[in-house]
Amino acid sequence: DDNDVIMALSENNFYFYNQLMMYKKDSLYRYDGQRLVGVQGAWGNTSTRSVVNLKEYSICFYGAQGLLTGVYAYDGREQVNISRPIENHIQGISPNMWDKVIAWKEEDRLRMYVGDIVNTDFGINVPNAVITWDYNTRAWSVDPIDDIITAQVKFRQGNVRSTYLGTGTDSVMLTPSGNSFNGQPIPWSFDTTPIYPLSSEANGDFTRIQTLHEN
Repeated sequence: DDNDVIMALSENNFYFYNQLMMYKKDSLYRYDGQRLVGVQGAWGNTSTRSVVNLKEYSICFYGAQGLLTGVYAYDGREQVNISRPIENHIQGISPNMWDKVIAWKEEDRLRMYVGDIVNTDFGINVPNAVITWDYNTRAWSVDPIDDIITAQVKFRQGNVRSTYLGTGTDSVMLTPSGNSFNGQPIPWSFDTTPIYPLSSEANGDFTRIQTLHEN
């Protein structure tokens, strides 16, 4: 009884044995059936529906003032912020969404619905944003969609286990499915790192550029 609030319970397998993860709003505990241990340095979880197990990680969203806001992954030892590469977008998530973030898993990808992202300092305005982390490449993407996601659930039909999303318009959608956002085209752009084919002091003309992408 430490005046903290239990937000979610989750089970994951770390180092070949199961642990029950207990997320409080400002702390994190693990229980292996015999010992209850507080995870030192863990920040906790502010959104009950943001907890997802992906491979060896237990991942959640934590909202707070300043740079503490972010997506955090626990690997059996420590809870670390994995969303630094999109920090400017993270800082644009409204505090009103900190307890409403919805997370789900699609194959080896983590997705989180975080509402509108607005960060005028960096010219960022993404409506109804879904942020995605790819486990295999460790790459992030930020995508606008036309729907407000309010819930997610796994449902098995026959031998197929699928993810369904509930929306603010009383619709239920299957994901992933097709190559559009519920029939709407997918906006797409990308940023590169600085490229100096000659040197940082020389100008060059690029006659062509090739970009490879999938779906």
